Amino acid sequence: MSISMSRRTAASPGRVVAWLPSTPMLVPEITGDAGAAIGSLRAAVDAAVARAVRDDPAVITVIAPTDAPHLSDTGAWSWHGFGVGYRPQTETLPWQLGLGAWLLDRAGWHGQRCHVGVTAGREPSGRERRSPAVPDRGNLLVLGDGCAGLDEGTTPAVRDHARAWDDHLAAALTQGDPAQLTSLDAGTGTRLMASAATSYPVAGALLAGSAWQADLLYRAAPFDIGYLVAVWSS
Repeated sequence: MSISMSRRTAASPGRVVAWLPSTPMLVPEITGDAGAAIGSLRAAVDAAVARAVRDDPAVITVIAPTDAPHLSDTGAWSWHGFGVGYRPQTETLPWQLGLGAWLLDRAGWHGQRCHVGVTAGREPSGRERRSPAVPDRGNLLVLGDGCAGLDEGTTPAVRDHARAWDDHLAAALTQGDPAQLTSLDAGTGTRLMASAATSYPVAGALLAGSAWQADLLYRAAPFDIGYLVAVWSS
């Protein structure tokens, strides 16, 4: 289901944050057409990324949940791990960060980038936050999924917890409130396989002290996994 909800509050000027799922379902080369539900999701993601690149920012930082911490300003995306295409000769990004890089390429944006991979329970260190490779300016793509276990095949208790967690996430994104993202129950989210429980609180901490105009573009659960797309702008 595609939706559009917005709320405006004051913020420091000039930044855009696109909040996106972290799923290979976004890539036609991996999953093909995948039906109308994924078509709507892909359209919402493309719209959000287009807003992030529209004003030619100095840099775009991609934040995504990865198996090991990652920090770089170079690297190529590849779907070789999904059995598609070839392995690049250059350094390959973790696929979650590669997805963000692929989305930027798809949008026709080839400017400066920073890739930040975060793992469960770990925020960027003080050294990493001060590193020239982690800009405190420019725009962001933040990737992460909502909960799994939203289908009738799970127990009612699991479904209730998953829906409540995704409701909290949707409220935070709709209200443009970094503090609500940092207060997400990461432990519960991780148990419910919500990868946003890793990346979104980290991004919320990095954005603390500002508020935003927030637009929730999409919320649905195709394949019984919660996917949300939102854009914050100042």
